[in-house]
Amino acid sequence: MIMKKSIKRLSKRTQEELTVLLDLVRKSIGNCQMVILFGSYVRENYVLWDSNMEFGVHISYQSDYDILVVITGLTKQVGEKLYRITNKYHDLFADRRHAFPYFFSSSILSCLLFNKRSYNSTIFSSGFIC
Repeated sequence: MIMKKSIKRLSKRTQEELTVLLDLVRKSIGNCQMVILFGSYVRENYVLWDSNMEFGVHISYQSDYDILVVITGLTKQVGEKLYRITNKYHDLFADRRHAFPYFFSSSILSCLLFNKRSYNSTIFSSGFIC
């Protein structure tokens, strides 16, 4: 499978949320080389919103965004920056339901060295480059 480069086939709402996340990452992380969306949104088995009653308890579910941020240099302060990005994103969409972003970060060197591992190769072969 070849990595896709467009999120156009996703819903407009999802595109909007991902565009905001991408803009926040680009503005906050100067050494960001690539942002890759992977997981259920790429496999096209994501859940926009599901709600039901189980054992008398109201349960709701929405798929999250799995996002790999590939950077050059050290990853030391990247985690703190991604935490602030997540909070800013939640503030921007506080008035509506929205998917929760789960960020992962890795140096470009680590990605190249460990691309042979099944997890990384799955991300690089089937993810979206944003």
